[in-house]
Amino acid sequence: MDFKAVAVLLVALSTASCGDSSETKVEPLSYDAALSDCGGFETKTQRSDYCAAEIAKWEYDHASKTLVFSDNRIMLNCCGEHDITVRQDGDVYAITEHDAPEQTEDGGQTRCKCTCPFDYQVELKNMPSDIVEIRLLRNITDDDQWTNALVWEGTLDLTEESGEIVIDDTPVAFACED
Repeated sequence: MDFKAVAVLLVALSTASCGDSSETKVEPLSYDAALSDCGGFETKTQRSDYCAAEIAKWEYDHASKTLVFSDNRIMLNCCGEHDITVRQDGDVYAITEHDAPEQTEDGGQTRCKCTCPFDYQVELKNMPSDIVEIRLLRNITDDDQWTNALVWEGTLDLTEESGEIVIDDTPVAFACED
C-alpha cells in the first residue's frame, strides 16, 4: 500500500468536502419601512396627478446597494392599522402591504365610513445591482378579495437606477381630493 498516495487522496477529499472558501456569501435581508398618513407622503399640490393612478416608484443607489420601492396612492379605509413587510422567497422579494381594522378598547374592531389614499415605502439594503424580481401583495384582513392578493409582479432592472410602474390607472378623485 502506498501511504503517500493515500495521504494525497485524503487531503484532496477533505478539501473538496469543505467547499471553495471564495464562495459569495449572501447577506441577510434588511429593510426599513415607512407608511404615510392619509393623503400620502407629499401634498397633492406637489403632485397634481396623485389621484389619477396608483403608481409604484423605485430608485436604486449603486454605492449603498439600496433599493427604495414605494407604492403611491393606495386607496384604503381611513381607519386602519397599516404595516409593510418584506420576505425573500428564493430570488423573489415579496413585499406585503397590510391593512387591518383598528382595535377598540373593548377588544373589538372598527372602521370608518371614509376612504383615504396612503403611500407605503420600503428601503431594501444589500441588494444585488442587476435584475431583481418583485412580488407586491396586499393583505386587507377584513376583505376576502384582498387577503394576500397579488397586486403586481415583475422585474426591476436596477442598472437603470429608477423607474415607475402603473399599478392601477383608475382615477379616484371622489375619495382622493380635498
